[in-house]
Amino acid sequence: MIYSYRKVDKFLISELIKEELWATCPTEFNDNYEMSFLVDYDEIYTWIKYDNNLLNKFVEKYAPNNQNLIDSEHYYKSYIHNFICDIIDGIKSDLYVRCFSKYKKAKNMLGLYADSYKGVVLGYDENEFSDNELVDINYDDDFCLSKGELLVLIKKQLGFMVDMKEYKRIIKNILKNKYKDWKNEGEIRLFQFNENKELHKKINRTPVFPKEIYICERMAPVDILTIKNIVISHNYKKDKCKLYQMITSLDRSNRGIKCIPICLDNKRPDINKYAYINESGYVMIPSLNEMDYKW
Repeated sequence: MIYSYRKVDKFLISELIKEELWATCPTEFNDNYEMSFLVDYDEIYTWIKYDNNLLNKFVEKYAPNNQNLIDSEHYYKSYIHNFICDIIDGIKSDLYVRCFSKYKKAKNMLGLYADSYKGVVLGYDENEFSDNELVDINYDDDFCLSKGELLVLIKKQLGFMVDMKEYKRIIKNILKNKYKDWKNEGEIRLFQFNENKELHKKINRTPVFPKEIYICERMAPVDILTIKNIVISHNYKKDKCKLYQMITSLDRSNRGIKCIPICLDNKRPDINKYAYINESGYVMIPSLNEMDYKW
């Protein structure tokens, strides 16, 4: 089982009701160092300076009004830095990623991604994602690329033709690495390559619904009713999803986050009371101030 930490909002409700799974372009992620890697600015400077093809493209793109750029070592590192940042942004824009965790009770993630303990944790069976690729994250503060790999990225950023199969292999390798600061997240990533350059994409071909849902202990009562009713509706017609209430025990002999099963047996759905899709395809969510929207 893998877990997704979510805030209760219109996007979560839409995913659950429509039984969808959406991924996001990493340009929208909150980590400024997402998909970054260590490089040697001096080495890159040397490669560009002594390769006329690279040099001409680099100056044309980054310093069209400063043809003497490459001989001005006082300035070149700032240009190289911007160049590497552009490479990383380009890599991000070529992907859709959905982030999961191996852990369902990670306190830092409940605070950061589950809306300060007011959201949910969704448990999915990873075997349902056979149409996409899942990768385990490796945590390494010293991750860097080989010279050959870095040259592929440099050439692509400057507009040269590159072997796209090799480019995608390099991207996957970068995607699998993060700094050790994030190691306690136990992250697993599901990804697809972004051919359409959009920010979000539905990535499941068949309906997908969590096998388990954990309600965080600070969730608003009306949102609890909404989540419960969606699960009841799903269980009434399809395979069962188990629902749990998270609580933090302060008992010295049994402390920590506990998951208490919520009994939903023989419950019948009443979608019109809490959340539903109207005839026009809009999701109606009374618990979210009667917001109407369409993805």
